[in-house]
Amino acid sequence: IKLPKVEALFPGFETLNSIQTQVFSTFYNTDDSVFLGAPTSSGKTTCALMAIVRLWQHQPRMKAVYVAPLESICKSVYREWLSTFQAVGKTCLLYTSDAAD
Repeated sequence: IKLPKVEALFPGFETLNSIQTQVFSTFYNTDDSVFLGAPTSSGKTTCALMAIVRLWQHQPRMKAVYVAPLESICKSVYREWLSTFQAVGKTCLLYTSDAAD
């Protein structure tokens, strides 16, 4: 990416995995809508972060929403992104609404 502020959002990343590599151009260089279906732990959340970074580069005041099917996933991503976003001057909030049957 070669932009230190953007690279700070991806701590510990040396390379992208095969799925991330295949979708990088679409997520990071276009405004196209994307549906990414991939197995658990295949890097979909990192792909979502690519799209959020693109949004903020072009519209810095915009907000982004990350949606996950389980509260535990939301909490995990929130903990991961909280300090990362703060480091680049962005706020990260957590909203969940799991309901009992």
